[in-house]
Amino acid sequence: RLYSALTHQPLETPGITVSLRDSVTGAEIDTTVTDSTGFFWFSGFPAGKYVATIRSISWHGREPFSNAGSGEHILNVNIPVQATPSVTFTKSGPSRALPGDTVVYTLSLDNRGSVGVTGIVIIDTLDRRMHFIAASVNGAYDSTSHQIMWQFARIDSLATLSCTATVVISDTISRPTTLINRSGMKSNEGTDLASQVGTAIVIPARLSIWKTTCAGEKINISR
Repeated sequence: RLYSALTHQPLETPGITVSLRDSVTGAEIDTTVTDSTGFFWFSGFPAGKYVATIRSISWHGREPFSNAGSGEHILNVNIPVQATPSVTFTKSGPSRALPGDTVVYTLSLDNRGSVGVTGIVIIDTLDRRMHFIAASVNGAYDSTSHQIMWQFARIDSLATLSCTATVVISDTISRPTTLINRSGMKSNEGTDLASQVGTAIVIPARLSIWKTTCAGEKINISR
């Protein structure tokens, strides 16, 4: 049966898929769904060690158990389940820039789930041709790895958070190129997401203009 890992009360939730897997190989042996009272059962599987797992949009959980012989296994497999966070992680920044420009990248975390997310770590890996200037909300820059790290204790359900990284594009870039800025986030709930932004570096055109005076003198005006 399913029960809440938070309240320790049964979850009378029908229609949740339960997977039976071999705990050694990880191979899926069978699947079933919970009935109207949250009960489920498997039958006819041989003796061995197994893991019963569920994962849905709203819930996730797992419970290992052993079966001494073939037959149904109902009473001794209670799966503690937790609400599944629904988190999106995005990164935004300029699509184009010039050498020497100061640009700002924004990293955003949006929790649309019914539970909070804890132990959040965000890491932003800068392109080597970017020079770090500043990071908002106490972001810590490591010059060796060229990374910025933010840590947040929690983001509540239906809440958002964001942080920014300010960098200067190297003024030594002489040819058009694209700088890739990669970032990722992890949490205690197992959320592992990534996002990246590519910024195209545009090289300004160099113009030369000649003007000829009435006296035939050529004047060179370059830019």
